[in-house]
Amino acid sequence: MGLYFSAAWCPPCKAFTPTLCETYSEILGKDKDAVEFMFVSHDKTPAEFNEYRKKMPWPALAYQGTGRSELQRQLSVKSLPTLIILDAETGEVVTSNGRSAVAMDPLGANFPWHPLPVQPLDTAESLAALPVGATPDGVGGDGEGRMDFDGDEKMRNHIINI
Repeated sequence: MGLYFSAAWCPPCKAFTPTLCETYSEILGKDKDAVEFMFVSHDKTPAEFNEYRKKMPWPALAYQGTGRSELQRQLSVKSLPTLIILDAETGEVVTSNGRSAVAMDPLGANFPWHPLPVQPLDTAESLAALPVGATPDGVGGDGEGRMDFDGDEKMRNHIINI
């Protein structure tokens, strides 16, 4: 389930909406039951809402009532456009950064854009394997991939322990 917070008066929204429509079509082209989006309007008038809504192939939350502002508050929406993807079964937020996900994956190949696992970096182990003075990227102070520590084992150990 995707909640798309947007408005006709918002230039970034007007630029992003066609891209989102294309991504939505790509996702549904692979699996017609993969997703449903809902437009959550921040338009200033019902007329703006009705006109802008025509540009989207998904349903919209009713313009009248408090549902729109309540969703915005509950999901901590701070800017427009915002695309939040929810797990349809649990209601849990999968990503609150759907806009970036669409930009990086416009074909929806990785939809529903679960956060990627973070791999711990064992800097101490990685640096300990380097010769004294070497840098991980091969760029160093002496032009040969070695940092000029004058063979200072104490400095090497300090860096490893950071």
